[in-house]
This record gives sequence, C-alpha cells and structure tokens, in this order.
Amino acid sequence: MLQKLRKSITFRMGALMVMLVMLTLITISSSYFISESTDQDAAAVNIAGSLRMQSYRLLNLVMRNAIERQTSQSVYPLLEEFSRSLTAPALLQEVRGETTALSKQYQVVKQQWFSDIKKQIEKETYSWNSLQLNFLQHKIESFVVEIDKLVHLYQRLAEKKIDTLRLVQIIALFATTCLAYFSVKIFQQHVVLPLQHLTHCAHKIGLGNFSQNIIVSHDDELGLLAKTINKMCVDISQMYTKLEQRVEAKTKALNQSNQSLNFLYQVARDINEKSEGHNFFKQWLESLARIINVNAIDLCLKTIDAQIPYEHYKTHTIENACLPLDCEECMHSELTLSSKDGCTKVRFPLIKDGNNYGVLVFTMSENRQLQPWEEQLINSFASQVAVALSLRGQLYQERRIALMNERTVIARELHDSLAQALSYLKIQVTRLKRALPTEKQPSHISDIVIELREGITSAYQQLRELLTTFRLQIPEKGLQAALAQTVKQTYDQHAGFEVKLDYQIQHLPLTPNEEIHLLQLIREAMQNAIHHSLGNKLLVSLVVNDDQHIKISVIDNGVGISESPEKLNHYGLAIMRERSRHLKGVLEIKRLEQGGTGVFFEFIPFCLQEKG
Repeated sequence: MLQKLRKSITFRMGALMVMLVMLTLITISSSYFISESTDQDAAAVNIAGSLRMQSYRLLNLVMRNAIERQTSQSVYPLLEEFSRSLTAPALLQEVRGETTALSKQYQVVKQQWFSDIKKQIEKETYSWNSLQLNFLQHKIESFVVEIDKLVHLYQRLAEKKIDTLRLVQIIALFATTCLAYFSVKIFQQHVVLPLQHLTHCAHKIGLGNFSQNIIVSHDDELGLLAKTINKMCVDISQMYTKLEQRVEAKTKALNQSNQSLNFLYQVARDINEKSEGHNFFKQWLESLARIINVNAIDLCLKTIDAQIPYEHYKTHTIENACLPLDCEECMHSELTLSSKDGCTKVRFPLIKDGNNYGVLVFTMSENRQLQPWEEQLINSFASQVAVALSLRGQLYQERRIALMNERTVIARELHDSLAQALSYLKIQVTRLKRALPTEKQPSHISDIVIELREGITSAYQQLRELLTTFRLQIPEKGLQAALAQTVKQTYDQHAGFEVKLDYQIQHLPLTPNEEIHLLQLIREAMQNAIHHSLGNKLLVSLVVNDDQHIKISVIDNGVGISESPEKLNHYGLAIMRERSRHLKGVLEIKRLEQGGTGVFFEFIPFCLQEKG
C-alpha cells in the first residue's frame, strides 16, 4: 500500500505542495520572530546612549552647585531620571536571565551607578571640595567609558539579529528555488509527457481507430489510465459486433414503450373526461391484454373501508375463476400466487395515498412470466386506476359538502321566514281565543279555534322536523358513520328504546345524493317507530340481496301500523315515499305477522346501475 502511494502522482504533487507550504511557513515564522525580537533594540541603543549625556549633566550640576555654594537637593531629580533610564524595560529585555557579555556589562554599569556614584552624590549634599569634585569627575569619566561599552554591545546585538534574518531569507530563497526546479522536472516527466501521448492516442480513438496501444512506463494514475484505455479499445471493438442486435432490441423496446405511453395517455384522458363513471374499465383491460399478450385479467374494485369488492371486470370467460380464493384473502395475499392447475396469478394492488381501492390480477400459464417493462406498465396502469377511483371519491366528497352547504342555507331561510310566520300565527290564535267571550260562545267556534291551533302547532312541528332534516350532515366517513351517530342519538334521547344497526354495504361507493336520501328515509322511519309504534326494539338493516340491489329494512316490535296511516302527524310517510322516488326504488310499509311494523325499501345504487 505504501509503495503504491509513493508511486502516485497525486501523492507526489501533494508532497511537493506540502513541502512548499511548510517552507513558506517556516520562513515567515522565522522572519516574524526575529523581527519581533528586534522591536526594542533601537530603543535600547537610544536609552543606553542617553546615559552618557545624563552622566555629564549630573556632573555639571554638582560642580555648579559647589561653585555657587548651593545645596545639592536639585540633583535628586537627575538621579531618579538616570535610575529610571538604567532600569528601562528596553534595556532589561535582553539581560534578564542571561550570562552573555551584554548582561555582564549591564551589571557592571548598574553596580557602579547604584553602589558608588549615586551613593557618593547623595552623601555629599551640602559641600563639595575641589578634591571630591576631581574624584567624582574621574569616576564619571570611567563610568561613561563603561556606558560606551554597553551601547556598543546593544548595537552589536541588533546587528547580529539583522544578519540572522538575512541568512534565513537567503536559505529560504535557495530552498524554494531548488524545490520549484524539482517540482517542474517531476511534473514534466510524470504528467506532461505521458499526458501528451494519451491525448494523441485519444484523438485517434475518437476518429474510430481502436488499434492504438498506449505505452506509459510509469506505474501511476496515468499508467493505470493507459491500461484502462487499451482494455476499453478491445472491449469496444468486440461490442461493435453486437451493436446491430442491440439496436434491434432497442427498436422493439421503443415500440413497446410507444404502445405503453399511448395506452397510459388514453387512460389519463378517459379519467379526465369520464371521472364520474367507470364503464371504460372494461375497455382498458382489453387494451392492456392486447399490449402484454395476457388473456386472463381480473379487475376488482372496492371502497377504502371494505374487504370485498363491489365490482369485478374480466377479459376472460373462465367460469368460477375466483372461487378458489376468497375475495378478502385475494385482497391481502402475496403478490404472486400459484393455483392447482399450474397457472400463476400475479396481483397488483390499486393504492393511492395509502388507500387500497382494489386489486388487478393476471392469470398466466406456468412458463409465462412478466417482463420488467410489462410490470412497469401494469404498475402505472394500477396507479392510474387508483387515481381515477380517488378522483371519483374526491368528487363525491365535494358534492357532499356542496349539498350540505346548500341544505344549511335552505334551513336558515326557512327558519327566518316560515318559522317566524308560524310563530306569529300561534300568537295570533292565542290572542283570538282570549278575545272571544267565554260565556254564550257557540261550540263550533271553539272547535274551529282548537283545530286551527292544533293545525298550526302540527305545521310548526313538521317545520321543525324539516329544519332538522335540512340541517342533517353526512360526516366524511359516509353513511355508516351517520347512521351510527343517529343510533347513538336515539339511544341517548330514548333510553328505553333498543336500536340495532346491521350495516353490510361498506363495499359499495354510494353517491352523496344516495347517502342523504337514505339517511333521511331511515331517520324518518326510525322517528315514526319511536313515536307511534309503542315498542321498545328497532332493527335497522342495510344489505345487498342476490339481485345486487340494496335492501333496507326498519322493523319495530310495536303495535303495528294502522290500515289508514295517512292522517294527522303522519306526514313522515309522504317524506319517505318522496325519498324513494328520488332513488327510483320500491318502498313498502306493512304490518308484520309476528307484530310490529316493517319499512322495506329496495333500489339499485349508481355504482351497480352502470354495470347493468
């Protein structure tokens, strides 16, 4: 691994770049630290040189005070200034913890000043004789000589640092030049020349000459590239012999794709133009069978909550083809099933947004298998069918919402107009009754007033029931949820009345109009049974009979309906007959032999009418 890494062009170029960067960093860092160390050298030389001038000023002031017979108190500021200059940070920077000549010379100057000269000047404060002045002058002159040595040492130190900086820069320049030379040489040998040869051969290969043999002696990336190109030329020359067969296969695949796209386009157009119906499912299956050459195709459609389908389309005439498998088992079984007769059944569920709308089943012979393009086409078709069913469900939901909104508006208008008018009539009848004299009043007038009041009260009650009917809402889950809610409300309002709901049409997709008419018909039948049957049990049943008709039964255990129910307070019978006419069904209301009343209604839903 290490040997391959050392032969790599990338590694070599990277190593050269790292060396160049490291050299640059070392040069810059060295120059920075050297220049940083010389930051206070000029100040140190200036301060050390100023010590000579301060020494002579101090001597001159002492001699003038001696001549003028003045006190030496004025000398103290100069003494303090000299001491501060001698202990300045610029001077101490190079002598701290050092045993060099500079440090030793600094200690000599410092020792002479603090231990000798400064003490003598501070001692002789008031009088100086000529002998003392001469001795002091001699000491200061010797002290200045030592200061000159110190200044010279500081100067030499600064010059030494500058020389070191020059040396570092010269070495860096030489090293950079050598590194650049070797980098160019390596790049020329290992990159430029092999790349020129590769480019020349690649140009010939681009013109169709696959006989080129690229020779690159280096065992690096370009050598590997050369070997790969040589192998590629051999492979391409072999692939040319099979190109015609592949073109023919691609042409066939394109024809199949064209047929598939045309079929899917036709399906999408039918969905947009006929989203409300589904008679074109049969046509779709026949077209799909021709394209993929499979004769036995079954399409089973169901609602989201159902376990069995409400519609079954097929392209074959095989009798009892679905009997070996139960519908619910087929809906939830594996994608591929094997039957006893050797045929293979392949299932494709109709799923949209996590909702299952049915299954598409293909029955094929034992040796027949679906090709990938066929599976892709079938999956797309299954998705399109699921989209069509989903759009129809959305359309039903939108119509349901629009119908509920319209009925709410009608209920509001009835309440604001007719209800208020009936309330006003009730008040007027009450006023009329009170205005008539109670004594010597004809009996027929009292009867008329009573009948008028009862009629208005009955009309008001019927209006309230009508408003309740118009305000009736179908929940999003459909008729079953609405009926379950009605049963619960009945139980809450009439605790002694037992209501049982038998709902067996979950698999049928009812239209919004069918749902609202059925709900109102069943509610009216339940209300009549609760108020007039004098029973305590009620059975509501919705099933599909053998003729594929929906049969609705509302049976109570009461006294049974009278022979002439069309009397006062029986307007609900007219409402039920009106609903049955809207659904084009047959309504029958009769007294049962075992007792009680049965309301029976039978009709063909829209989803089953299209099949007929």
